[in-house]
Amino acid sequence: MGLYRLIRPLLYRLPPDLTHEASMWAFRRRIWGLSSRKEGSDPALQTRVAGIELNNPFGLAAGYDKNGEITKSMADLGFGFVVVGSVRPHFHPGNPRPWFIRKAYDGGLVNAMGLPSKGTSHVRERLGEATSQVPLFVSIAGDTAPEFASVREGLDGLAAGWEINISCPNTETGRTFEEDPKALAELLDLLRPFPDRPFLKFSPYLRERERDRTLEMARLALRRGFPNFVLTNTLAMPELGVGSAQGGLSGRPLFPLALQAIQDFRAEFGDKVQVIGVGGVTTGEQAFQMMAAGAQAVEVLTALILRGPGVVRRLSRELKEVLRANGLEDVKEAVGSAE
Repeated sequence: MGLYRLIRPLLYRLPPDLTHEASMWAFRRRIWGLSSRKEGSDPALQTRVAGIELNNPFGLAAGYDKNGEITKSMADLGFGFVVVGSVRPHFHPGNPRPWFIRKAYDGGLVNAMGLPSKGTSHVRERLGEATSQVPLFVSIAGDTAPEFASVREGLDGLAAGWEINISCPNTETGRTFEEDPKALAELLDLLRPFPDRPFLKFSPYLRERERDRTLEMARLALRRGFPNFVLTNTLAMPELGVGSAQGGLSGRPLFPLALQAIQDFRAEFGDKVQVIGVGGVTTGEQAFQMMAAGAQAVEVLTALILRGPGVVRRLSRELKEVLRANGLEDVKEAVGSAE
């Protein structure tokens, strides 16, 4: 998109927190969305995940449209689905600023927002006003299992799917439900009365024992009737440049870790699970690799920052080229094709 190419150098001269606020200002006013070229649905890109029909496999990852305030703009940009949140029960300011550090040398970004949220009531009002043309997912979070259940109950009927954010690495307590089988079991038991397409979001892992723990938690989830997963969240890391001195790494460095997690889940569970891949996808080739490894769809966020508001159109074009190069007619054929 020509306008974005012109202003991107200016945006990158600003502190990243200010750049984030400027982008949110523009998207709330649908400045980018209304200038985007609309393209019809391409049958080669149509797919489904957990029974949810998608015009294309590219979703906006959680963490950007935190309060349902730019959902229409994201639909304008052509995303196949949009994840709102993470949403907490009540207003929460998040961590002290600054929230972001750019890793320009490797296309990474450290996020230390700490799950700021305007709360369930605000998001319910915003999503009730939205007339999105794409399926909405809502990412829910909390410090306790009852808080998760409160958000889920408060937003009932507003989403096609739900991301259960059990793995945010930069909360005040640093505690995640994926580390405690008893806590995760309690959470899933509270959420079981809401059966409509919940996805558990796990962290990436660097060590074999962390992989084994993640797979064991996934087995626990399957035994309780939760077969859908988002792989992966950001990677926890110390970062003195942000207000909390701890953040989550996203962007290109995360891609091999997310891809490995998808491969491990496919090897362990096969077709018993549905997976959305997320982490460092910036090209159609990388999206194809995730789907070939077993993901039904992928989410992007840093790619939107790096490639601009035309990112979905570009990713779609690149993905179709990769499909043709591999002799495949559509993305559904790509899923698991690396086996």
